[in-house]
Amino acid sequence: GEIRPQTRWGKLEDLGEASDLYEAYQVSYAIFTRRFQSELQRSVAAETDWGLPRERARALRERIAGEPDLAAVSHLELGCYLSERLLRDSDWASMAVSLELRVPLLDHVLLETLWQVPVTRRYLPLQRKQLLRDVGLARLSPALFERPKRGFELPMALWARRALRGEIERTMTDV
Repeated sequence: GEIRPQTRWGKLEDLGEASDLYEAYQVSYAIFTRRFQSELQRSVAAETDWGLPRERARALRERIAGEPDLAAVSHLELGCYLSERLLRDSDWASMAVSLELRVPLLDHVLLETLWQVPVTRRYLPLQRKQLLRDVGLARLSPALFERPKRGFELPMALWARRALRGEIERTMTDV
């Protein structure tokens, strides 16, 4: 069967064409392949560098140049996924229920201080967040960290099937 462009397998060609960490990172978060994106938005695709405006891509590449891979990915996560997706979505969801959302671990003074910590201390052992445990959360129960990771998802499918169903049907039906 056909491999759909929004699947991991569909993006393998793009991953094979990626020449650096920035491009591989962009492929990992892309919804569609570069070819499919260019079909959808011919004028926009010509002005982008792996999905981002060229100037933004240049700035990201400069920021991660010479960084160890783990530090480079952290910069990309902070500058792309966290700031442009997670914080935006969290802000939107919290505002919808009049909830004030705080993210103290993203304080710029804290982050600037952490960038001075050697990479091995910052990231190793992988997936344990050992530095956070040792320094900031030493008085908390280790059980807080020894549990499966939980994702954050907006209930779009539920909303589309219930509260927004009529609106979606009216919009999508060519009557």
